[in-house]
Amino acid sequence: MSFWRKLLLRGRIFHYVSNYKGMGATPFTDPKMINLLIDLGVEYNVDPRFILGIARSESSLATNTNINGGKYNILGNSLHFNGRTLYKNYEDALRDGFKLIRKGYLDKKLTSAASVYKVYEGAETGWEKNLSWIVETMVAMGGDPGKLEFPDPD
Repeated sequence: MSFWRKLLLRGRIFHYVSNYKGMGATPFTDPKMINLLIDLGVEYNVDPRFILGIARSESSLATNTNINGGKYNILGNSLHFNGRTLYKNYEDALRDGFKLIRKGYLDKKLTSAASVYKVYEGAETGWEKNLSWIVETMVAMGGDPGKLEFPDPD
């Protein structure tokens, strides 16, 4: 991914998260978090806008601290719900999320937001509303909910 495309994506992410009205301040406005999202996106070939969409639907972009699995479980990973190993920081949760989406979904040919999130939510009801938030989040930053692999070609 070229320097200019990364710069454009950083700007789009920052604009989106800094204007997001959640339950308080989001840690995603920190440039280090934005860089981490993009770097993990490149490393795992997963669009970081999709991961942000999941964070929006599961934890209001980490502004809701009453998350099942502790305040760092910003992607709602059920393997880290209460009584199990809790995340100690956002980086571990994000890295785990990117890896899960790559290996558990994209490598299995589930490549759209709808196909991935339906399975990600499992038997829970109401996932369609959360999916609409994911799609809205991705589109607001120039993402394509039908294509979750990343980076876009230069």
